[in-house]
Amino acid sequence: LPCTPGTFGEEVTDGVRKCSLCDANTFTNVSKQLKCTKCATGRTADAGSVSCSLCPAGQHVKYGSCVECTKGRYQPSMEENSCIECEKGKISKNTGATTCSVCNNGFHQNISSQSSCLKCKAGRFKKEQLMGTDDNYDCEWCNAGLYQGDDGQASCLPCIPGKQSNQVGQEICKDCIAGQKRDS
Repeated sequence: LPCTPGTFGEEVTDGVRKCSLCDANTFTNVSKQLKCTKCATGRTADAGSVSCSLCPAGQHVKYGSCVECTKGRYQPSMEENSCIECEKGKISKNTGATTCSVCNNGFHQNISSQSSCLKCKAGRFKKEQLMGTDDNYDCEWCNAGLYQGDDGQASCLPCIPGKQSNQVGQEICKDCIAGQKRDS
């Protein structure tokens, strides 16, 4: 019997042959085959397939097999040869990412291809990264007159009356010197 693609010929009894479907994760893409070919690592096929699956998004092709993107990299498309580095201000925490995430408020990342965001230190802040319009990937210093005593914050706070912060990056407001008045 000339078996069609997706099937193979096997002897059943006394020289009688029959065509059988290729098992799951195997295939034949030509007629008259006596065995099916196993799919490469990371690729799959249903029973009776004539080919194996494409590498899905989040993976890339390496020596014919599918390999997950490492942390800090992503791949949004199928059957690509490599993964893409997450740009500054974005991360991918897990392997097999299809996108990168923007660092949350109070966090930053000024190096590409990273898997975690860094927390802003006290005296500094960071609002969520505005991709395409914000080229500053680091935390900003609190301006004079403002402070931030906690790590990982999205803004600075004004000093209360009677307290002052006359330098950038202050973690606390200090008492005003007797006889001085804080400008509002």
